[in-house]
Amino acid sequence: MKHIRKGLALTVISIAAAGIWQASPAAAYVPGNCEVNEFCGFKDNLYKGGFLIESAAPAGSNHVEIADNLLSSGNNRSGTNTWLAINDHSWPQDDETSWRFFPNTAVPAMTGANDEVDWFDVR
Repeated sequence: MKHIRKGLALTVISIAAAGIWQASPAAAYVPGNCEVNEFCGFKDNLYKGGFLIESAAPAGSNHVEIADNLLSSGNNRSGTNTWLAINDHSWPQDDETSWRFFPNTAVPAMTGANDEVDWFDVR
């Protein structure tokens, strides 16, 4: 009986050690594989369709260009900057902010504002 308890204890320790090994954190999923300190914009919802923009433009940047009227999703990993998605209306109408990508947010679908962005201002 004493020998069985030792074997049982070793089995429990082995299982516990295996559980610790399996519980180690996996690489975090990053929507669209956007790098740290960058903003990434994508042609399609769910970060698909290819990059339209991958930029580390600093706060205060204006008119950060993007292909007109194609953006559908984005990931702002810039840390502290808000990226303002601007819709360039024809005169006499003023330009408008159609979406705000706040720091460290990912937007899988820009419902109501997709395919309207012409450039970004970074704040």
